[in-house]
Amino acid sequence: MAGIRRGRASADQHISVRDIAELLGLPIAADLAETEVAGDDSLSPQALTALEQRFLRQLNEQSGPRAAGAVQRLLEHWRAGGGELHYGTSANASCAPIITVGGQALYAIRFYAKTAEVPFGLLRNRKPFNDPALREELRQRLNDAPGVDIPVAKLELYPSIKNSQLASVAVFDVVVAVLDWFRATVTASEE
Repeated sequence: MAGIRRGRASADQHISVRDIAELLGLPIAADLAETEVAGDDSLSPQALTALEQRFLRQLNEQSGPRAAGAVQRLLEHWRAGGGELHYGTSANASCAPIITVGGQALYAIRFYAKTAEVPFGLLRNRKPFNDPALREELRQRLNDAPGVDIPVAKLELYPSIKNSQLASVAVFDVVVAVLDWFRATVTASEE
């Protein structure tokens, strides 16, 4: 076919199945966004430990020890501030530092074995981040990290950054500050 350029799209042009569902307004998009958040309160402490161990094993295997260590330090920082962690139950392990508001879990980032996803698509339906200006501020704060460039076009989707970027102290510090800002913003909105 003439005129078709073969190759790979740039990273800011990649979209996930969840992103496509969101763009098309398919009801399954909400299901895809909520499956990892819903949680299962019936999980035993042993199961939670197993989910945590599985996440850490996959993280270390796929992102390497430096990135895995950085993610673990971020999660420890979140817990030290009184935050909770939610581990996904799907085959691809995940972990989200959550804050619960009105019975709903909110998170600014979900870590997978290789990437950290920013759930703008989920946040757009949750107070206080249903305000586009707050989602834009979250995007800009993340973009303050060297090498992170989340395009404005992904403000209602689920863009990601590589966990390996967190091994950089400069990126790590920005993400810690973003998580602290996220917690403060959510907490202030409850008052």
